[in-house]
Amino acid sequence: MRAMMTSLIHKYIPACIGAMIPLLIMLVGCAMDVPEKGYDYLTPPLITGIYQDGDSIVVEFIGYNDEYYFDGYNAYAEVISMNRDQISSYKPVQVAESGYASADPSYPLSPDDYDPTLTRRITLYHYYIQNEGRYEKSPFSEGTYYVLLCSHHSLGYLYPEAVSNQVSVDFQ
Repeated sequence: MRAMMTSLIHKYIPACIGAMIPLLIMLVGCAMDVPEKGYDYLTPPLITGIYQDGDSIVVEFIGYNDEYYFDGYNAYAEVISMNRDQISSYKPVQVAESGYASADPSYPLSPDDYDPTLTRRITLYHYYIQNEGRYEKSPFSEGTYYVLLCSHHSLGYLYPEAVSNQVSVDFQ
């Protein structure tokens, strides 16, 4: 009898365990925090310098983006410290003379421009003040300004993970 029980155990227990492994994997997998489908991560730029140049602010940075959905950087300037988790509540600063369209980045680039050894520069001539839900363009004047850059997704998605380090400059 004992030999029969040992034989049954050796015969059926491995089969039961083998059948339970996919179930265990599925249960563990359901509890994992997986990004939603379509999540396109963008590497944030690194601001390496900031300084005043006459009536403008120059931001120096290094970009690390070669993702196919990358199309440039947005620059943000405020008189208060910004929260990267609320990046969608700030207005990007227009850099190009041609105007600003919300779907276009402040500083257009393509994945083909990828060069992590190159220090790039963005010159900002103004920032935006929010007034009763509207944004008004304002020139820089005496005071402290905080600047962030954010990698721009070609479909306009904004992710806090794509936001650079924040830097500040005292404007004289």
